[in-house]
Amino acid sequence: MRASQTDTAVPPAEGEESLPWSQPGILVGVDGSESAAAALEYAVEIAPKLGLPVHAMAVWDDPGLIWGDAPTPDDGTDYEALARDLASRAALEIFPAGPPPWLTTGTRRGTAEHTLVDASEHAAMLVLGSHGRSRIGSLFLGSVSAVCASHAACPVMIVRHRPRRGTSSTPETTTAGGDRV
Repeated sequence: MRASQTDTAVPPAEGEESLPWSQPGILVGVDGSESAAAALEYAVEIAPKLGLPVHAMAVWDDPGLIWGDAPTPDDGTDYEALARDLASRAALEIFPAGPPPWLTTGTRRGTAEHTLVDASEHAAMLVLGSHGRSRIGSLFLGSVSAVCASHAACPVMIVRHRPRRGTSSTPETTTAGGDRV
Protein backbone atom coordinates (compact mmCIF):
# COMPACT_ATOMS: atom_id res chain seq x y z
CA MET A 1 0.00 0.00 0.00
CA ARG A 2 1.32 3.39 -0.95
CA ALA A 3 0.02 6.70 0.28
CA SER A 4 0.30 8.53 -3.03
CA GLN A 5 -2.75 8.75 -5.29
CA THR A 6 -3.46 10.80 -8.37
CA ASP A 7 -6.40 12.80 -6.97
CA THR A 8 -4.54 14.33 -4.04
CA ALA A 9 -5.72 17.75 -2.88
CA VAL A 10 -3.00 18.22 -0.27
CA PRO A 11 0.35 18.99 -1.90
CA PRO A 12 3.35 17.24 -0.36
CA ALA A 13 6.26 19.11 1.15
CA GLU A 14 9.46 18.76 -0.81
CA GLY A 15 10.55 15.12 -0.77
CA GLU A 16 7.39 13.88 1.01
CA GLU A 17 4.45 11.83 -0.12
CA SER A 18 1.14 13.64 -0.13
CA LEU A 19 -1.74 12.80 2.17
CA PRO A 20 -3.92 10.55 0.04
CA TRP A 21 -7.27 12.24 0.15
CA SER A 22 -9.24 14.77 -1.80
CA GLN A 23 -11.04 15.79 1.40
CA PRO A 24 -9.48 16.01 4.88
CA GLY A 25 -9.83 12.74 6.76
CA ILE A 26 -8.73 11.02 9.95
CA LEU A 27 -4.96 10.93 10.41
CA VAL A 28 -3.67 8.22 12.77
CA GLY A 29 -0.12 8.08 14.12
CA VAL A 30 1.16 4.49 14.23
CA ASP A 31 4.38 3.28 15.81
CA GLY A 32 3.89 -0.44 16.40
CA SER A 33 2.62 -0.01 19.96
CA GLU A 34 -0.59 -1.53 21.33
CA SER A 35 -1.85 1.98 22.01
CA ALA A 36 -1.33 3.02 18.38
CA ALA A 37 -3.09 -0.16 17.24
CA ALA A 38 -6.05 0.80 19.45
CA ALA A 39 -6.08 4.29 17.93
CA LEU A 40 -6.14 2.92 14.39
CA GLU A 41 -8.82 0.39 15.26
CA TYR A 42 -11.01 3.09 16.75
CA ALA A 43 -10.42 5.42 13.79
CA VAL A 44 -11.52 2.78 11.29
CA GLU A 45 -14.59 2.13 13.42
CA ILE A 46 -15.74 5.77 13.40
CA ALA A 47 -14.58 6.76 9.90
CA PRO A 48 -17.50 5.20 7.97
CA LYS A 49 -19.96 6.85 10.39
CA LEU A 50 -18.36 10.21 9.67
CA GLY A 51 -17.87 9.56 5.96
CA LEU A 52 -14.13 10.20 6.23
CA PRO A 53 -11.08 8.39 4.86
CA VAL A 54 -8.33 7.22 7.23
CA HIS A 55 -4.58 7.52 6.75
CA ALA A 56 -2.21 5.65 9.08
CA MET A 57 1.13 7.45 9.22
CA ALA A 58 4.37 6.06 10.62
CA VAL A 59 6.94 8.77 11.33
CA TRP A 60 10.58 7.82 11.13
CA ASP A 61 14.00 9.36 11.49
CA ASP A 62 17.61 8.29 11.83
CA PRO A 63 18.03 6.88 15.37
CA GLY A 64 21.11 9.03 16.00
CA LEU A 65 19.10 12.14 15.22
CA ILE A 66 16.20 11.10 17.45
CA TRP A 67 18.35 10.90 20.56
CA GLY A 68 20.61 13.82 19.65
CA ASP A 69 23.68 11.64 19.30
CA ALA A 70 26.36 12.04 16.73
CA PRO A 71 25.27 10.77 13.33
CA THR A 72 25.31 6.99 13.17
CA PRO A 73 27.35 5.28 10.51
CA ASP A 74 25.29 4.09 7.58
CA ASP A 75 24.65 0.45 8.43
CA GLY A 76 22.44 -0.02 5.38
CA THR A 77 19.18 0.04 7.34
CA ASP A 78 16.32 1.47 5.31
CA TYR A 79 14.34 3.18 8.08
CA GLU A 80 11.72 4.46 5.67
CA ALA A 81 11.03 0.92 4.43
CA LEU A 82 10.75 -0.28 8.04
CA ALA A 83 8.26 2.51 8.80
CA ARG A 84 6.28 1.76 5.63
CA ASP A 85 6.12 -1.93 6.64
CA LEU A 86 5.05 -0.98 10.17
CA ALA A 87 2.15 1.15 8.85
CA SER A 88 1.07 -1.55 6.38
CA ARG A 89 1.14 -4.24 9.08
CA ALA A 90 -1.01 -2.04 11.35
CA ALA A 91 -3.68 -1.86 8.63
CA LEU A 92 -3.45 -5.59 7.88
CA GLU A 93 -3.93 -6.46 11.57
CA ILE A 94 -7.37 -4.88 11.37
CA PHE A 95 -8.20 -6.00 7.80
CA PRO A 96 -6.30 -9.28 7.18
CA ALA A 97 -7.86 -9.69 3.71
CA GLY A 98 -6.64 -6.22 2.77
CA PRO A 99 -7.72 -2.75 3.83
CA PRO A 100 -10.68 -0.99 2.21
CA PRO A 101 -9.88 1.79 -0.29
CA TRP A 102 -10.66 4.49 2.29
CA LEU A 103 -7.78 3.29 4.54
CA THR A 104 -4.29 4.17 3.33
CA THR A 105 -0.86 4.09 4.91
CA GLY A 106 2.31 6.09 4.50
CA THR A 107 5.39 7.52 6.16
CA ARG A 108 6.98 10.87 6.88
CA ARG A 109 10.49 11.59 8.08
CA GLY A 110 10.93 13.72 11.19
CA THR A 111 10.10 13.71 14.87
CA ALA A 112 6.67 12.26 15.59
CA GLU A 113 5.23 15.26 17.43
CA HIS A 114 6.33 17.90 14.90
CA THR A 115 5.49 15.81 11.85
CA LEU A 116 2.02 14.90 13.08
CA VAL A 117 1.27 18.49 14.12
CA ASP A 118 2.32 19.69 10.65
CA ALA A 119 0.23 17.00 8.92
CA SER A 120 -2.77 17.85 11.14
CA GLU A 121 -3.21 21.03 9.11
CA HIS A 122 -4.58 18.83 6.32
CA ALA A 123 -6.71 16.50 8.50
CA ALA A 124 -10.24 16.63 9.87
CA MET A 125 -9.11 14.74 13.00
CA LEU A 126 -5.90 13.33 14.47
CA VAL A 127 -6.22 10.06 16.40
CA LEU A 128 -3.38 8.85 18.64
CA GLY A 129 -2.74 6.24 21.27
CA SER A 130 -2.14 7.50 24.77
CA HIS A 131 1.28 5.82 25.04
CA GLY A 132 3.80 5.12 22.31
CA ARG A 133 6.52 2.54 22.07
CA SER A 134 8.29 3.70 25.22
CA ARG A 135 6.68 5.03 28.39
CA ILE A 136 10.16 5.71 29.80
CA GLY A 137 11.04 7.84 26.78
CA SER A 138 7.91 9.92 27.27
CA LEU A 139 9.05 10.80 30.79
CA PHE A 140 12.20 12.39 29.40
CA LEU A 141 11.10 13.68 26.01
CA GLY A 142 7.47 14.63 26.60
CA SER A 143 4.47 12.78 25.29
CA VAL A 144 3.76 12.90 21.55
CA SER A 145 0.04 12.77 22.27
CA ALA A 146 0.29 15.69 24.71
CA VAL A 147 2.22 17.84 22.22
CA CYS A 148 -0.22 17.01 19.45
CA ALA A 149 -3.23 17.68 21.68
CA SER A 150 -1.80 21.10 22.51
CA HIS A 151 -0.64 22.14 19.04
CA ALA A 152 -2.55 20.25 16.33
CA ALA A 153 -4.55 22.27 13.83
CA CYS A 154 -7.51 19.86 14.03
CA PRO A 155 -9.40 18.05 16.79
CA VAL A 156 -7.35 15.35 18.52
CA MET A 157 -8.73 12.08 19.91
CA ILE A 158 -6.52 10.13 22.30
CA VAL A 159 -7.41 6.46 22.70
CA ARG A 160 -6.48 5.09 26.11
CA HIS A 161 -6.74 1.34 25.61
CA ARG A 162 -7.29 -1.27 22.93
CA PRO A 163 -10.94 -1.69 21.96
CA ARG A 164 -12.38 -5.17 21.81
CA ARG A 165 -13.71 -5.75 18.29
CA GLY A 166 -17.13 -7.33 18.15
CA THR A 167 -18.18 -6.25 21.64
CA SER A 168 -20.08 -3.26 22.90
CA SER A 169 -17.04 -2.07 24.84
CA THR A 170 -15.68 1.21 23.51
CA PRO A 171 -12.20 2.50 24.26
CA GLU A 172 -12.02 5.39 26.64
CA THR A 173 -11.10 8.57 24.79
CA THR A 174 -10.23 12.04 25.95
CA THR A 175 -10.48 15.45 24.40
CA ALA A 176 -7.45 17.67 23.99
CA GLY A 177 -8.34 19.21 27.36
CA GLY A 178 -8.18 15.82 29.08
CA ASP A 179 -11.94 15.42 29.58
CA ARG A 180 -13.27 11.88 29.17
CA VAL A 181 -15.65 11.40 26.28
